[in-house]
Amino acid sequence: RAQRERFAALPEEERGRFDVILGHVNFGVHELLPEPATYLTMLRDPVDRVVSHYYYVLSTPSHYLHKRVAGRGYSLLEFVLTRVSHELDNDQVRWLSSKHHDEIPVGGIDRRVLDEAKWNLEHGIAAVGLMERYSESLECFRRTFSWEHIPTQTFRNVNNDRPALSEVPREAIEAIREVNRADVELYEFAEALFEEQMNRLG
Repeated sequence: RAQRERFAALPEEERGRFDVILGHVNFGVHELLPEPATYLTMLRDPVDRVVSHYYYVLSTPSHYLHKRVAGRGYSLLEFVLTRVSHELDNDQVRWLSSKHHDEIPVGGIDRRVLDEAKWNLEHGIAAVGLMERYSESLECFRRTFSWEHIPTQTFRNVNNDRPALSEVPREAIEAIREVNRADVELYEFAEALFEEQMNRLG
């Protein structure tokens, strides 16, 4: 939120000098730009995302949730069910809605917000990628934007200590899917869009 507010406070001429805005950015940032904007995005399987987030929090003492999660010895299941952060509550729907990420309270994602996120994904974003199909996603980006080369694949923040999904207790996986029902539906929608995009781009 602080970064967005600082960016919005810049004079329009200065905001217009930006060629690229990247990172975890809410849909709607184009409203702060004087020229038309083009979006691309990458989504991740919601279950894998939450599992990864849990182990990242545990292994990163500087993370704002570390003391609360590690200090209380939360299991993955407890981490999910306590919803200690809006990041555990349909996070990807939040990023793709026009409201700022934390403006929607935990438990506040409803059908209207989900439908808006799906509409933005289908109609407001030029290219959609899936983390689980990373190389194909980069090729889709290349073809969509007529890039000469595929971007270099660089993997950062990879936690080799986290278990594979096949090793995660079934109860925890089911809880993640239940708490993130909107993200699960959004991801299934994104998978269909991705297949259409692949066919369209050849």
